[in-house]
Amino acid sequence: METKVLNYRILVEKEGTPRTKKVVYVAYCPKLGISDWGTSIDEALAHMHEAIECHVASLVKHEEDVPVSDEETFVVTTANVRVPYSMNI
Repeated sequence: METKVLNYRILVEKEGTPRTKKVVYVAYCPKLGISDWGTSIDEALAHMHEAIECHVASLVKHEEDVPVSDEETFVVTTANVRVPYSMNI
């Protein structure tokens, strides 16, 4: 069977809770609208790779359109926002 390689952008963010001090990494694929997590970046990415394969296989099985990234370039940036010190963030 011939195969095709699809390239999906994955964003990974570190999340934690101050109370438990537990840290996890959440991975998100914007094009497919799916996410997963792991206790390390590598684990989160491995879970996402599996999730993407399953999601795409399901779309193919149900004869639905498979979203393909049409963007050759993209920008990832942050925004610095001033908030009142009293917000206790």
